Amino acid sequence: MMIRSSLASIGLKIAGAALWLLLNVTLANLMPVEEFGQVSFAITLVILFGTASCFGFAQILMRDGSLAMVVNRPRQFIAILSKGRWAVLAMSGLITTAALAASFGGQHVSALNDKFIFGCVFVATPFYGFLILHREGARAFGRVVGSLISFNILRPSLPLLGVLGAMLFFTPSAHLAMAAWTAGLIVIFLFDISRLYPAAWSIRAAASGTTRIGKAFVFWIGELSNLLLLQGPVILAGILLDLESAALLYACHRLASLALFGIDGIRIAIAPDIARAANATDQATSKRTLANVSAAWLVSGLIFSVPVFLLAPFLLSAFGDDFRQAVPALLIMTAARLVQALMGPTGPVMIYGNLEVSRAIFTSAACIAQLIGAVMFGTVWGVNGIAAAMCLSVIGLEVASVLEVRRAKGLWIGAPAVFGNPASLASLAHIMSRFRKRG
Repeated sequence: MMIRSSLASIGLKIAGAALWLLLNVTLANLMPVEEFGQVSFAITLVILFGTASCFGFAQILMRDGSLAMVVNRPRQFIAILSKGRWAVLAMSGLITTAALAASFGGQHVSALNDKFIFGCVFVATPFYGFLILHREGARAFGRVVGSLISFNILRPSLPLLGVLGAMLFFTPSAHLAMAAWTAGLIVIFLFDISRLYPAAWSIRAAASGTTRIGKAFVFWIGELSNLLLLQGPVILAGILLDLESAALLYACHRLASLALFGIDGIRIAIAPDIARAANATDQATSKRTLANVSAAWLVSGLIFSVPVFLLAPFLLSAFGDDFRQAVPALLIMTAARLVQALMGPTGPVMIYGNLEVSRAIFTSAACIAQLIGAVMFGTVWGVNGIAAAMCLSVIGLEVASVLEVRRAKGLWIGAPAVFGNPASLASLAHIMSRFRKRG
């Protein structure tokens, strides 16, 4: 069952990634590199601000909500969802207003000082927050396919269709791309409300049950730090270097993310199972579930990262000739994703296994290390230096997380579990045989 659902998720992830690449390649070839960098910088801000606006309720909804549905407590699930929606509204306004104030001190970042683009960022941020919240809620509720359609299919395809349609009347520009991106998020919000959730689950739904703000804050710190770690190179390049460098690292980020195709599919499909395994009192069940997941993590990471390593120049050339100079940065960032695959489901296990405080501390430390490294290496080696800072920070985070899970839970995950446990090796062989049969 795990393999079947994971393969279905991987299929939708592949389709979504293909649409994402098509959107980014189209935009990169329709406008100058610096203008594409402006769009890349703005979209990254929306992703960062929107995810931050959830204030940790997305993770709480996934962990506590999935457990609530197991014991048939839908009211508790709805209460968390309702509070999360109010958090998105409040936090998105606060975050974007703070960013607007900060932009006055960063006149060299033109993406922040373009009124139309920042207006799109302001409008799009809460809708992206709702997208994240509804995705986790749908997964916890068992509607995995619906969440994938919204997040992986509609999110890239609607802006792409909007840009191509608007080109019949307007010249392609950064303003046009951001308008299409914002409109697409609004349409997805309406889709989620009307199709994924019953009408009774409105933003005014009565909130029963309790959700501690302190828990949400810890989740928020960990989630925001992890997002900054992965999306940070684009932001840092736009601030420390220029928008052209931001465009290069944005393309590298999108391509390096291909290495996590299989992992994302597995995580999306069985996140509720990981949550239950991380909190199970039966150690044998936990070890068996996490061993299977770690084996699948490792196999999928290798399968999807090797093509990126081998085809790096070709993949970057699809964005334009100017992007081929970023091949070393792409290889470095893909190596960071491969490390994540080798170390296993450290993030989900810590988040769902009541180790969120340790996770928040580790990710925050990794972000600080990345910032220091970007300042030191970026000024010397440019985009390659910023990519190296991210890679080293990810390695430190993953190693620390594996050791913490071992200390707190008595469980090895990732490569140590697979190669040090006969049962894990059997799971690895079983998964590989299933992939060969399907091939």
